[in-house]
Amino acid sequence: MKRGNNFMKESLKIWGILFAVLLVIGIFFNFRGESEPTEAETATQLDPQSTPADIPSQPSTQTIFKMNEPVQVGKLTYIIHSIDDKKEIGNAYLKKTTDNMFLIVNASIKNNDKESRIIDRNLFSIIDSEGRKYDAMPSVDSYVNDNVSFFLESVNPGLTRKGNIVFEVPPDIKGLKLEVTSGYALAGDETKLVDLQR
Repeated sequence: MKRGNNFMKESLKIWGILFAVLLVIGIFFNFRGESEPTEAETATQLDPQSTPADIPSQPSTQTIFKMNEPVQVGKLTYIIHSIDDKKEIGNAYLKKTTDNMFLIVNASIKNNDKESRIIDRNLFSIIDSEGRKYDAMPSVDSYVNDNVSFFLESVNPGLTRKGNIVFEVPPDIKGLKLEVTSGYALAGDETKLVDLQR
């Protein structure tokens, strides 16, 4: 029994020493990693006058499409037919007004996929000259569309949907571009821009 207790004490002692050695090695490498600057940090330290503005930026190579030009984004093809601005949308029975401006974009979307795709107003965003992004207005399809919906509509392969999408924007908005995406939710990983200047 006494021999078993000695063996247990020796085992605990060895494990304790091994743990302490590993702890010291871990601490050493942790401090070593934090204290050594990278090449970029060294270069910045050598030239304290450099700023992000001094670093040459890569020119933007994104193509900006024009209205009435087909825009292929993933498995969808968009054509932006027209743009209109109004203070009031609707008809004699159903009206909606704003102190700002309603921007009405008439667009068609073709599904080029081999299976049905979801078409939704969230595939569209307006971006102005200041980089501000505007989402399409929810629940206004009935004000601007007859028998067409851009709300989670399933569109079969080879079919096209055409309708209006409404944005509420400031009346003095400038530099309008429409951003369109390759799909709804997870399928929307690719975007392209359409110039909306008239």
